[in-house]
Amino acid sequence: YEGTIDNNFIDQLATMYVIAMSQKRIQTGKLLRNSTMTVLANIVDPSLRSWDDSRVNVEEIKNLIQKSIMDAEVIVNSDDNVHFEAIIISDLFIAKTLIQRHQMIYQSLGSKMDSEIHALSIKALTKEECN
Repeated sequence: YEGTIDNNFIDQLATMYVIAMSQKRIQTGKLLRNSTMTVLANIVDPSLRSWDDSRVNVEEIKNLIQKSIMDAEVIVNSDDNVHFEAIIISDLFIAKTLIQRHQMIYQSLGSKMDSEIHALSIKALTKEECN
């Protein structure tokens, strides 16, 4: 923050903190919550850093998918550990529709799709489709 830190700024910051904390408890507004909590962790409450760092990461998503889709080659990327892009190559996708393939991937991620992953872009291909 490069402006003047006055009482108005502190009041606004405190309001954002209360909103973010209430959203953390009820698991809604996760994008606002995550970005607000990250900023506030550095300004108001350093203990929030551990909460922010506990979010799902690229390796965890990759491992969950590979556990569920055994023969899968999985590549996962993310710039912020909230928005992810995944490429999954598996012959278990043969004769499956695009929706069925996505359902298999969502199922492997379980509750993380409801809480920790804000967005997931999926490319689900068979080995033949990949070539």
